[in-house]
Amino acid sequence: LVLLPFVVAIVLALLKVHAIILIYGTGVTAMILGFTLQGFGVVDCINAAYNGFSTDIMMPGVEIPEAVSSLLNRGGIYSMADGIVFFLIMLACIAVLDAIGVFDVLKESMFKKPGTAGVMTLKASICSFVFAIVACETYTTVMLSSEVIKRPIEAAGYDPTKAANISIAMGQLTSYLCPWSFLAIYMAAICGVSVLDFAPYAVLFWILPIVIIVLSFLGIGNKKLQTVKAEVPQGEL
Repeated sequence: LVLLPFVVAIVLALLKVHAIILIYGTGVTAMILGFTLQGFGVVDCINAAYNGFSTDIMMPGVEIPEAVSSLLNRGGIYSMADGIVFFLIMLACIAVLDAIGVFDVLKESMFKKPGTAGVMTLKASICSFVFAIVACETYTTVMLSSEVIKRPIEAAGYDPTKAANISIAMGQLTSYLCPWSFLAIYMAAICGVSVLDFAPYAVLFWILPIVIIVLSFLGIGNKKLQTVKAEVPQGEL
């Protein structure tokens, strides 16, 4: 029964239910198991869901190794507050930039002559890279660059998933390899190696944008938008 929440998550994912329902479904399943089979209090389970699991509250008097305790004492809705606030601020910034016409100017200047699929991919990659080195954060790069490059790519007749691939690739590239990025600084502090020292060995980060651009020039992965033919009633033929 310990694996029941995991099984519920897999089943709901295969059923393609909404992500919020999946998260709450697995959480509620785990809480029910906690206070029915494992002896945890209902209030303690709700508190753990909000503030995170605490061995002092959930398992009082039980000696737990520090290594295990550091893995257990985490989680909770409150721990995601920073990320939620960050997303709200970013969405507000994107709305302001869109309202004052910044995105329209970028689209007009960068994609006035889209050219071939390879040229468009190169332009979109450069645009995403500029956003990436300024933002230095994956989610910010994806939200900003996809807002700019998605519509020109669609207007050229290509599937918008190309815009998502380019944005994610550039976001991953700079998030870990840009020296002033938070993630890069964190990685350097944890590993004890400077960003420029480990960058040549982080092949998966910098080779992905190169592959996307090269394949686009070779005509691979340039999926076209599917045109939907309007059905004409037989009486009007």
